[in-house]
Amino acid sequence: GDSLIWHGRAGEQSFPRPALPGDHQCTNAGGVLAVLERLPASLRPDDEAVAAGLRSVRLPGRYTLRPGDPRWILDVAHNPQGMAMLAAQLAGEPVPGRTFAIVGMLRDKAVAEAMAVLAPQVDHWLACAPDSPRALPVTDLAGVLEAQTPGVPVTIHDDIAAAVKQARAMAKPGDRVLVCGSFLTVAAAMAAGV
Repeated sequence: GDSLIWHGRAGEQSFPRPALPGDHQCTNAGGVLAVLERLPASLRPDDEAVAAGLRSVRLPGRYTLRPGDPRWILDVAHNPQGMAMLAAQLAGEPVPGRTFAIVGMLRDKAVAEAMAVLAPQVDHWLACAPDSPRALPVTDLAGVLEAQTPGVPVTIHDDIAAAVKQARAMAKPGDRVLVCGSFLTVAAAMAAGV
């Protein structure tokens, strides 16, 4: 429902669900509540402050939805665990059309594992590379995507802005466009007007 029930040292308490999307945010909030209750009383916020924080929490780039149709979703997921949360969120919010994924990752991440988790939710990949010396070359990323999802189109783009432009041209009402793979990828998409 709309509540998070916390069983802590003081017994059972009710707090509002975190404003961030996804059921996993309740688990994350539980971790925060566990830390807070272990703080010295002089440092611990009162329950009203905690509730206000849960209601107002924002994390730009973490399952950030842009209004409109097609829907744009920005998520900084860049490892298998983050991609699993993202894939679950996408699966729980199906769209009638296709899902385009603009992906750029860093080469020191578990790229194949992360893409394997996300792959069932994607109908067309737009591969690019973040502007970083740590970026996975776009041709290497495209190879991983082609191996993970045979038959699913993979287009290669020189940069994230070019991938955004292509996605805008291809996506129709009822579709969604996902931008993920790195904080740098999401930041570049935001800079490109997403």
